[in-house]
Amino acid sequence: MDKKFKSRWFFSGLGQGVVTKHGFFGAKNVDAAAPYLPDFQSMADSLCEIISGFDEDGYDIHTVLPIQVGTSEPSITKNNSYLGDYSYSLTRGAIVIGKKRTD
Repeated sequence: MDKKFKSRWFFSGLGQGVVTKHGFFGAKNVDAAAPYLPDFQSMADSLCEIISGFDEDGYDIHTVLPIQVGTSEPSITKNNSYLGDYSYSLTRGAIVIGKKRTD
């Protein structure tokens, strides 16, 4: 007999974006993994895969619980003065709960 509920989860990496790198010769903007930007395509693909699998197995989506990760970054001015840190959180994945259909 199948379980009444089942769960799956996923966690995505970081996306690409313009990141300011600070060095000895000042700051410059480069295209790199952005610590403030999740990989949206990976998240969407993972969520679609899980939902499709649940549907094929006869489960409806009951709950989608986001997985958020908090972090902080230093705030530095153009002349390399440290102003302090700022904090933020990113949704990097989700826990998906399915409930068995009762037809």
